[in-house]
Amino acid sequence: MKKRIKKWLSVIVSVLMICQLATPLSIVAEGTEDFIPIRTIEELYNIRNDMAKNYRLMNDIDLTKATSKGGAWDFNGNGWNPIGSEDVYSATPFTGKFDGAGHKIVGMRIDIQSIPSGAGTGLYLGLFSRVTGEIYNLQMIGGLITCEKNIGVVAGSIAGSSDAIIRDCGNTGDILIDSGINVGGLVGFSKGTISNSYNTGDISSQEHAGGIAGTNYAATDNCYNTGNITVVGSSSDLPCAGGIIGTATAGVTNCYNKGNVSITNANSYSARAYAGGIVGYRNQYNP
Repeated sequence: MKKRIKKWLSVIVSVLMICQLATPLSIVAEGTEDFIPIRTIEELYNIRNDMAKNYRLMNDIDLTKATSKGGAWDFNGNGWNPIGSEDVYSATPFTGKFDGAGHKIVGMRIDIQSIPSGAGTGLYLGLFSRVTGEIYNLQMIGGLITCEKNIGVVAGSIAGSSDAIIRDCGNTGDILIDSGINVGGLVGFSKGTISNSYNTGDISSQEHAGGIAGTNYAATDNCYNTGNITVVGSSSDLPCAGGIIGTATAGVTNCYNKGNVSITNANSYSARAYAGGIVGYRNQYNP
């Protein structure tokens, strides 16, 4: 009897192992939604080929070597080519969901040394150029975004521009843009809600800078910043620096800041320069 039970148990285990091996590995299901798994730099880069699908990180991805000078993913010497940039730093939107699943994207470098032919008067810099879907559970660790060119820049570790829901995300890298219009630890310019997120990197811009977003027209909740926020307002008529949001038109609640916030070199017509520990400037206008 014992031998017969052992035999049947062996058969059941074998069947279960075969079923597991036969399960497709190309799709990760969550409820009624399917997520395409992202395990490599190439898979991350190729999101630009279908910007409406849902994606999920399955492990940490280290871009340190790949986006360094001469690295395998160094675009025109400028480092990472943002998803949606169309090779000219434009703002084609990612409309799906991106689940970081608590994993990290490490060491992403964007350092604008040359402007591609066909680029407009503004550059959108970040992991994505623009997001309109949902980004969550993502950690951007130890990256660096810089630009010294005299061209308008909208930059954040996750995206330059966002109409998305962003939650449970963080950034530890510095984003230092001499010609920045809107620069933030997570996103530069936002019309989407941001919650349960943080920044510890130093942020600098020429016009609007914040630990979470340079400008946000939607609610910001349960966020914190410990990085230093600096606006060098040499050519701006309204430089705004905030520990959480540089310029806000909606509520900023349950947030705190421990970083220094400053505005320097405001020129003679910048009589209105706004700096604040949480919000630099509260704008009632909401386009």
